[in-house]
Amino acid sequence: MCSIHADDDLGLEVAAGPDPVEKAEPTGKQLKCRKCDETAAIAVRPKECYCRQCFFAQCRQKFRASYGKARLIQKGDTALLAFSGGISSSCLLGLTMEGLSDAEQRKLRYIPTVCYIDESRVHSWSAGEHTQIKASVSSVLASSNFPFCIIPLELVFSSDTILEHYYSHALVTPSIASSDDAVSSASSSNGESCVRGGKVAAGTTRSDLPTLESEAKQLEACMAACASLTAKEDMVQTLRTRILSSLAAVGHFKWVLTGESCTRLVIRTLSDIAKGRGAMLPYSTAFADRREKHTTFLRPLREFSSKEIGFYSHCQNLSVIQPSEIASMVPENGSLDRLTEAFVHGLQAGFSSTVSTVFRTSEKLSVAGGAAVSAECCVLCGSPMDLPFGSSDDHSELFSKARTAAGHLLGGVLSSSTNSSAALAPAPPSAAVAAAPVKTSPCTSREENGVVDEQSGCGGSCSCSGEADSSSSVFTPNMLKPFTCYGCRVVLHDMKNVSSTVFPPRVTRQVQLATNRSEMREQIKDFLLEDD
Repeated sequence: MCSIHADDDLGLEVAAGPDPVEKAEPTGKQLKCRKCDETAAIAVRPKECYCRQCFFAQCRQKFRASYGKARLIQKGDTALLAFSGGISSSCLLGLTMEGLSDAEQRKLRYIPTVCYIDESRVHSWSAGEHTQIKASVSSVLASSNFPFCIIPLELVFSSDTILEHYYSHALVTPSIASSDDAVSSASSSNGESCVRGGKVAAGTTRSDLPTLESEAKQLEACMAACASLTAKEDMVQTLRTRILSSLAAVGHFKWVLTGESCTRLVIRTLSDIAKGRGAMLPYSTAFADRREKHTTFLRPLREFSSKEIGFYSHCQNLSVIQPSEIASMVPENGSLDRLTEAFVHGLQAGFSSTVSTVFRTSEKLSVAGGAAVSAECCVLCGSPMDLPFGSSDDHSELFSKARTAAGHLLGGVLSSSTNSSAALAPAPPSAAVAAAPVKTSPCTSREENGVVDEQSGCGGSCSCSGEADSSSSVFTPNMLKPFTCYGCRVVLHDMKNVSSTVFPPRVTRQVQLATNRSEMREQIKDFLLEDD
């Protein structure tokens, strides 16, 4: 074994002295602010110290610079701000409030609406804990003077019509009404009320909203089907992204703002590589995530470290709500995310440049040639396919091994390797789904004729009312896998007792549509002209 003192291995006596690895810290030296030379109150890094005023100015400047560099948001754009109650989302809400305050000479250009996703069914909170958390969230959001809504996660299993109806009645505008009325209407047991014109709308009670009991059972069944904690965390993240995307489409929001910090993105980068989602790194760590068709996810806090966010929250006395989560009170090796988080924090404690190094390295990963998001996306997470669309499990394994051996870290997203793709051309898509045929519904013929409505799933007015027929919703995981990315296939592999009810209706409609198109393409393949 290596030793610090070379003479130890020879059995020689070593003179006592200070450990050469440890450096004595200077004593009696007062830290100065790097901007104004006043006494520093906050030390972000050893050589980056600020007084309170300069630190707040630095945070505001960094927050505004994230929008300015991208040059995406136009004046008057609407944005959905995702609020979880944690320290990062509270910091995002606080910086947004400062950027839109009357004291600011140059205000932010977008109009925010805050959304809190209620995940009580996932975390099995007690009735008292759920009521307390909901009341605290309503109080914090009402004090922001922004329109806000509290949406249960199980709504992801409902139709777009129910989601739009629920959202319109759950929306609260405390900027028009008094804060006390807004909080009482949002957190009352009678249901989420809507404040219009400065008064609480009459008749907006729980009886006017769907009970969501069937959707809640579907969510519980989905969580019960996940055998590992890693699969549960991945599924919750996927459902959370799906419901935010659906709300953005229903509310006509152009942007969705999330509060991921630099430290959180580094943890996600390493854990995604371990989960087989390395091909999605250019999207999952970028400032603008354009994987969704109707909206774009923005990460304005991606330049902030968790330490900076903690200092800002503490100095500004922000109200932080920390409800229990799936991974709460779980050992470090309970899941890949927890293990990666402990690894990053431990390494950062000894080497202060760990997070910044990994973060700057991941920034260099980008889509080759600036290519747009592929039209063929995973039906679960919505990411571009890193495997041949409609391929079977055997071909997926061959494809993954070939790309790994070739050194293509980002799989099919970075470039379409013509040679490897041609050599590993997947079997006809119909063969992958032959084991689980889908019965056609009245709207299936319209889909095959090319008239498709993405919102409703059919091209005309029929009895399906935009939902798949019950006879066509029966499918197996083997039918779902050919239309998912590699990372989602790993999650499906960890799921047990899977049935059609554990997935949102949107997934079943997309699988049905992709299956019908694959079968139709197989039937007319002899009449198609191939590109030279």
